Amino acid sequence: MKLRILLLTAIAFTSGCASLPAERGVLTSPESFSVPPGSAKVIISRNTDALYMGVKARVTINEKMVAELWRGESYVGAFAPGKLTISVDVWSAPKRTVVQLNAAADTEYALEIAPNSSNTGSGALAAGLFGVVGAVVHDETRETGPFLIVPKSAKTMR
Repeated sequence: MKLRILLLTAIAFTSGCASLPAERGVLTSPESFSVPPGSAKVIISRNTDALYMGVKARVTINEKMVAELWRGESYVGAFAPGKLTISVDVWSAPKRTVVQLNAAADTEYALEIAPNSSNTGSGALAAGLFGVVGAVVHDETRETGPFLIVPKSAKTMR
């Protein structure tokens, strides 16, 4: 009887593990995503740290939900040049992390979502460590949620 219950429990837990189609914009290879000339390409990747591994990181750009990322997943999108407000949160936490990105035309921005184990602000630290990229991304940072948004690179595409 115990074996039967254990077997049924195992089947129930693994039945949801089938591959599902990726959400729109969520890619395994964001580098291959092309954007129209004059647009900014924004790549947001969630790292594979174990902290918060059981929840999706909800990514919002300009108040529009664009992706819910599990560990190791990435989102890529094309945006008109200008100020982008990027935020990340989880359903189970009341706070979110918000950054402003001054997107330039024909530029690719790579950002990483990482667990915020200390829940302390890092805008000045990011600007110091990442130079111009850090200053561009973290000009109005409010990092209070369970995740950080870390600038990785900014490069001209054309």
